[in-house]
Amino acid sequence: MSTTRQRRVARLDAALSQQPLDEGVVEAAFDGFCSTGQLPNHQRLAEAVVQRALHARNVANPWLAVLHPTDGGVAEAPPTTPSVREVVFAEALYSTGMVRLGARQLLRAEVLAGGDLTRADFLADRELPDHGATSLGLLGYPDRWFKRPYVAQGRRLFARCRRLQRRIDSSVPGWEVPFAQASEAFLVRGEVPAAGLVLEAVLAEAELVALMAHASGATVDDWLLAFDRATRAPAAGRSAAVAVLAGMVVERGWLGTAMQAEGEG
Repeated sequence: MSTTRQRRVARLDAALSQQPLDEGVVEAAFDGFCSTGQLPNHQRLAEAVVQRALHARNVANPWLAVLHPTDGGVAEAPPTTPSVREVVFAEALYSTGMVRLGARQLLRAEVLAGGDLTRADFLADRELPDHGATSLGLLGYPDRWFKRPYVAQGRRLFARCRRLQRRIDSSVPGWEVPFAQASEAFLVRGEVPAAGLVLEAVLAEAELVALMAHASGATVDDWLLAFDRATRAPAAGRSAAVAVLAGMVVERGWLGTAMQAEGEG
C-alpha cells in the first residue's frame, strides 16, 4: 500500500472514529469475540467489544481507563491491582507488535479451549509475571514458542520483529488499519502487499503463527521452509519466494489442514 493511500486510510479511520458505532455491528462483533476469541481489527469496535465483555455480567470495571487513559489525563488507580484478564485485554487493544499479537493469540487459544471471556474468573488460574508482557509470558515465551528444528528460525524472526517495531509509527491514528487489511488479504486470498514495511510485517506475523502452530504439534514444516526461503532470499529472488507462499495460501488455505484441525479441537 502506497504512503498516500495509507494516509487516506488513516484520515478515513480518524473520521469514522467520531461517528457512533452501529449497535448491530457491535453485537455481532461481540458474539464473534465470545465464540472465537477473535477481536475485530477496527480499534473503536474492538474497544467496544472488550468493554461489553468486561461488563457483560454487570460488574463495574475501571481498569482499561487506567491502563490506557483516553482523555489525555492520568486516571486515578482503583484500590486493587488489575486481574490477568484485564491486563491481557488491555495488551490486545493497546499494545503493539509482538505483545499485541501475543495477547490476541492467547485470547483465541483460551476461547478454543472453552474459556468464557465474560466471566470475571477468566484466566484467574494464571499469575501476573514479575516483568515483561503478561500475554507473552502466559504463552510461554520464549521457551514454548519455538521447537527444534526451528529454534534458530524463531530467533531470526524475533530479531526482524524488533527491527520492524522500531519502524512502525503507532502514534498515528489508524496506524494498524493497513497492516490488518494487508494481513487479511494475504492469509485469506493470497494477495501479496507491495514491497515495503507492510509486506515485511505481514510475513513476520504469519511466520510467527506458523512457528507457534509447530510448537503446538501441528505439521507445518513445508510452510516454515517456505517462510524461511522468502525471508532469506536475495533481492532478485524475493518476489518469487513470496509468490510461492501466496500460492500455497490460495491452493490449500492458510496453513492448510493444520489450522482446520486447530479450529475443530
